[in-house]
Amino acid sequence: MLRRNWFFWMEALQITPGERRVMISLMGVNLILIGFALFGPTRTIYDEEYYQPVIEEFRRLSAMDEEEQDALFARYKPPLEDEVDPRSLLGDYQIAGEVPKILAAGPSEKSDDNGDHRVEERLNIQTAGRDELMSLSGIGPVTADRIVRYRLDEGPFSDPDDLLNVSGIGPVTLDNIRELIYVE
Repeated sequence: MLRRNWFFWMEALQITPGERRVMISLMGVNLILIGFALFGPTRTIYDEEYYQPVIEEFRRLSAMDEEEQDALFARYKPPLEDEVDPRSLLGDYQIAGEVPKILAAGPSEKSDDNGDHRVEERLNIQTAGRDELMSLSGIGPVTADRIVRYRLDEGPFSDPDDLLNVSGIGPVTLDNIRELIYVE
């Protein structure tokens, strides 16, 4: 009778005797695991000497990775030099005669969103090279090449609006860069 009352809930669930044995076994395993968790060792032992070779290997591989990354940066992104040959900025185009020195001059004041004024260098489109033109918003390498080619073929710009004659520059692009350029 005692046995029957003890497992009344199993009969209410209509569990077979085989399933009862499995449930009792699982409860026993749970009790053993709970006892081990409560009374077993509570901390892991950290032996620094054991992990030292792993740490050293990580540092060695990290240093190799940094050297490899530095080599790639040196190869594909060389440092800028003070003197730049203007002919190298023109890409594949050939120039006859004297090449003007590349200057970015004519400071202008521009206000930030918070009202602070800062001085920004304006770009002379008569003398700007390909890389300098590419620094303008909306001007990519192809458009910069077209500006340089137009300047060589048609002569100097008389007004910033002359940029509208260059293929790839429309009124929106010109309005976006108008404050950043000038003609001298």
